[in-house]
Formats: sequence, C-alpha cells, structure tokens
Amino acid sequence: MKRWILVIFLFTGGLALSQITIDETLTVQEMVEDILINSPCAEVSLFDSNTGTDHNEGNGIGVFYADGSGFPFETGVILSTGEVFKASGPNDDVPDSDGTAAWIGDEDLEEITNVEETFNASSIEFRFVPLSNRISFDFILASEEYNQDFECDFSDSFAFILTNRDTGEVQNLAVLPGTSIPITVTNIHPEVPISDVSDGCPARNEDFFGTYNFPPFRDREASPTDFNGQTVILTAIGDVENGTEYTIKLVVADSRDTLFDTAVFIGGNTFNIGIELGEDLSLENGSAPCVGTEGIEIGVEPDKTITYQWFAQNPDTMVFEIITEATTSYLFVDTPGTYRLRGTLSSGCVVDDDILVEFAPIPVAGNPSDYVQCEIGEADGRMIFDLQNPDVIEDILQGQDPSIFTVTFYETLLDAQEGINPLPDMYENISNPQQIFVRIAAGNTNCFDITTLNLIVRSIPVIALDELYRICVDENGDVITEEEGEPSPVLIQTGLPSGSFQFQWFLNGQELEGETNPGISPTQEGTYSVNISDLVNECSVSLDTQVVASSPPIEYEVDVISNFFAENSIVEATVEGLGTYVFRLDDGAFQQEGRFEDVPSGSHNLLIKDTTGCGSVVVSFNIVDYPKLLTPNQDGYHDTWNIFDLEAMDPTAQIYIFDRFGKLLTELRPNSLGWDGTYHGNPLPSSDYWFRVDYTEEGQEKTFRGHFTLKR
Repeated sequence: MKRWILVIFLFTGGLALSQITIDETLTVQEMVEDILINSPCAEVSLFDSNTGTDHNEGNGIGVFYADGSGFPFETGVILSTGEVFKASGPNDDVPDSDGTAAWIGDEDLEEITNVEETFNASSIEFRFVPLSNRISFDFILASEEYNQDFECDFSDSFAFILTNRDTGEVQNLAVLPGTSIPITVTNIHPEVPISDVSDGCPARNEDFFGTYNFPPFRDREASPTDFNGQTVILTAIGDVENGTEYTIKLVVADSRDTLFDTAVFIGGNTFNIGIELGEDLSLENGSAPCVGTEGIEIGVEPDKTITYQWFAQNPDTMVFEIITEATTSYLFVDTPGTYRLRGTLSSGCVVDDDILVEFAPIPVAGNPSDYVQCEIGEADGRMIFDLQNPDVIEDILQGQDPSIFTVTFYETLLDAQEGINPLPDMYENISNPQQIFVRIAAGNTNCFDITTLNLIVRSIPVIALDELYRICVDENGDVITEEEGEPSPVLIQTGLPSGSFQFQWFLNGQELEGETNPGISPTQEGTYSVNISDLVNECSVSLDTQVVASSPPIEYEVDVISNFFAENSIVEATVEGLGTYVFRLDDGAFQQEGRFEDVPSGSHNLLIKDTTGCGSVVVSFNIVDYPKLLTPNQDGYHDTWNIFDLEAMDPTAQIYIFDRFGKLLTELRPNSLGWDGTYHGNPLPSSDYWFRVDYTEEGQEKTFRGHFTLKR
C-alpha cells in the first residue's frame, strides 16, 4: 500500500479524564520486544541505551500508558531530556528543565542533525533484520519549548538513526516529508503572534502540529502530559534491504543548553518490519493498468519460510475476505480494489500489507479549434502560447473529466506516442501557423489518445504599458498627490483609439465594470490588465501591469534608547506604512536602518522618508551630554561651562562643580549662563574639575558625576 514519509492523524477533542502513567521498570530489551514491536516475526538483538542514570542523574527512558487520558497512543516508549516520570500531566506552568551538563549529549545526533552541542541525551539502540524493503513506526514530538515564543527560534534535537550494517549507509528517519531536514520545534508550529514576550513568527508546517497544552488552547488540568505542546502522530519510514541487518538508534537531547525539556513518544506495536507490497497501482502514481487489459500481477518475491494467503476488500462492508485459491506470493488481478497479502512465518508469526489496484479509463481526443494569438506590431510571427489555457484544455477534452485525464503537447507524432519530450506549458511556436500534437492520458498512465492543435499568430498595432506604476495613498487608502517623483494619481494609457478597438479592464482578475476606455486611473494597488480587441483584424491581445501603493510614514516613533550622559548615545526610529522608508539624521546621508549611534549632544532632526516620493516627516529630539572642555578666553568657544542640553529635558536640574579636593565652587541650573572658571571672581588654574548633577529622567530622580578640563 502507498505510504508517505509522514502520515497525519487527528487528535480527539474533549477534556482528558486523567493523565498518562510512566513505568520505569522494564529493560531496554523488554521495551523493544514487548512494547515497540511485540511480534514473533521480529529478529532483534544487541540492545543498548544511554540516559541520565549513566551519568549519576535522572532517568529519561520509560514506558507510557494512556490510561484513558485521551493521549493518542495507548502505550509506547518515551525518550526524554529530563526525568521521565515528570512527563505525566497535568501541565503545570513551570517548564521542566531537568539535568545538568554532566548528563552529556550524543555525538551521533549532533553529526546527523548538524547541531553543534547537545546535553541530556536519552537513547535506545538495537539491531534488527527486516522482512521487507521498508520499515515504519509512529511517534509524537512533545516539548516545553512550545510556549508561543521559543518555537520561533529555539529547539532541542532528536533523530531516528538507521544504519545498514553491511554498507555503513546512515539515514535519519525523523525528517520533514520529501526532504532531509530534521524535524524540530522550530519547523513544526502554528503562527506565533507578536506579544509582550515574543516577536512572533509565521506558521511552519502547521498541519503537523497537534496542540498546545495551556490556556487559551487547553485547560492545563486536562493535559495528559506535562509538556507545553506536541505534534500530531507522525510516521517515520525508511527504505531497507530485506534480510540485511540494521542498527537503529532512537535519540533525543537538549540543544545548546539544559533548559526546557523535550520528549519523543514512540507508539507501541507500530514498529513494522513485515511484508511490503510497494506503491499503490493508482492513477495518482501513474501505475494503473488500462481498462480492457487482461490484468496485472501483484505480490512479493517468494520466501520458502513463509506461507501466503491473499484477501480482497469488500467495497460494501470494507471487510477483507479470503481468496481461497490464492496462496502464493503473487496474485493476478483484473478487478479494481484493495488487496491484502498475509504471510505466516514458520515461527507462527503473521505479517501483512495492503495495495490499491485501479484501472485507468481510456480517453478519446477531440478535434480542437485553432489556437489564435495576437502579437503587437509587425514582428516575426512567434509568440508564447499557454498550452494549459483552460479554454484550450476544455476544447480538447470535450467534457471528459480533467481530474482524471492529463493533457500534454508535443512537436512530433512520435514524441506524443512515446510520451517523451513534452512541450513546456509556456511554449513559443517555431513556425506560423504550426501544427503540434496533443496526448490525452489517464493520469500518468500509458492509457492515451492523440489529436492535433494548430497554433496561429496574427498582428495588432504597437502598444505597451509600463511594467510598474506607483500611486500615493494616505492612511485611509485614498489616493493623494506625490511629494516628489512620479505623479500621483497616475493614468495607465494604451494609446489606442476607441473607435477601432474595444477595451476591457481587470483588477486582480476581476472585471472593472464600466472601465471600457483606452486608459484607466487606478485607485488601489494590484495587477491591472486590459483585453484589447482589434475589430478590424478580429484579433485580441491582453496586457498587464503592476500598480503599487506607497504612503508617507503613517505611524512612526523616534526613541532615544540610551540614558543621559551615555558614552554611546543611540537613537532608534521605527515606522509603519505602505512604503519603503529611509532615515536621515540632520544633514547626514540617508540610510535604510532607523538606528543611529554615537549621536552628539544637542537638538537634532530625524527625517523619515518614503523612497518613492510619497511623503516624509521630521521628528526633533535632544541628546543630553556634558561638555568635556572649558576655555574661558573670550573667543566665543567654550567660554562658560554648563549642561545646556538639560534645559529642554529638566530645567530644574541642579549642577554642583567641585575642584579636585572636593571643594564646592559653584551651583548651576541648566538654564543659567554657566560657570566662567572663577571662584569669588578670581580665575582658577587649568586643571580637571568635577561635577555632580541631580536631575529627573522619565519621571525617575537620578544623579550623575563626571569631570571636565579647564584650559587657559
């Protein structure tokens, strides 16, 4: 039967009546043989494990039971980066973070997942010999890192490391479908909104996420486990060689630190190493035989140690009924349905697998009308034809179901017959007119019919639209006049007369009623397209262009994020709007980021500007710092000393100036003329002088001490 790398099951709703229970008494061999596999067919050996108890810390390995809690697995094995007994619910509001750095990580896990450092690893490892060419088992990833914040950036690590004992080939089965990317908390989660504790992030592979186990998503008391969140049931699948010995290592570990525990729950009795009939013979897979054929043989290579029996599923009762005479490893099938092969080993154990067999209908090709397109101006008669144009496909299928039949195109009859070298969907003709060949097939099967299609190019006068137009809008979305640059509002003009042509305008594929003129003035952004019909040549052409809306800064803020007297004064500007914005401090250069460092003291203007010219704003602010120098020589520079920047922020601030022995020389306020370097009218010598300022910043009383140099 067809299997995917990951298979999704839905959780049942409702409140759990209890929590899972944990059993730490079983040996690793008992966990594997009695819980994970539980089949006499399994040939397993050489069991090993590693967890915290190997490093004088807690145990991270055990067996779990649902016990009516609503947990998706009735039983199974749990591997945790913390003490496993704490996995039982309810989910309290204190995240489990068991284990210290003495509980080491796992080098194999680090290598196969490219994680640099792990801690608190728990693993089970054993050898087995598969009876088919594929193995599978079900699992759930649960973690305290599912907290509507950490899943955006942080994740522990886990892997199912499968190793071929003969070749040494290694593969990780815990990967996202169709990729080699290891599954993590960061790549399976719903959207995380921006909040007081998180910058938020978009959803990633949300269909694989199960549930959060805390309000408002779930009552903590109803959670079967003590983890913040978990995935749905996922199925790991690996390709193997029948009869070859393999090692599999199931391992989980904390990544980068020992905080916020993670666990993997592996479903009991889901470790399948039995018969594998392969992919379904279906339309979807392209492997279904054609209706009217004699039939097809299905099955597996025979094994003398296995007794076989075939069954067919009754489509009414959905029960598999025995096919009495079918007792070999192969079965000839001429009827669609789902079939099951059951194998009984000499040991008495039983393995089976199912396969879907469909028969593809044979299509009938119609005789489609010519496919005519118009080129602009007198060109070479070559154009791009959309061979998947719905009208063309409908004309070819003539009522046959497009969900069953696929249509492909070819330059030669031989290519069409053999189904090779298909033309691209967007095809440029090589002659005018040109006849191409059409193959209609049931899915990807070899059940097909062939017809022809003529491609024809005609001419229309030269017209062109710009690739992009810009409009300026205000906070309500209304079009406004530009501040600079291209005009707003704007007119999109074809330049053709209305007498010989008809015009039909569209916005994002929707017809704009009443817009039948050669030009249009857009009022909102989007894709504008126009169908132009040449009434003389009976030819039509479509053109499209993009209209983007930009705006002046709508919401903006300029914050001085450093304190008064900081060594590095930092200002950060943020802006929201429809535009792309640049920032400029005073008369400096424009920059794309709104952060400015080493801003000098004094008053400043910060300009926030839309790059397309739709508008700008200027925000004024002050940086508070103190002068480092006093030169009272009456040259107009540094003749007095004061913290003048404080006047606008706290005019009541009190400044005290001392000599190096702590003697108070004067008291100032920031709105005064300042100190001229004298004491009782007598000039003081060149030296360093100290000061203290008592001031209020953002409602909080503060004191700052520093010194400056007097030079004469």
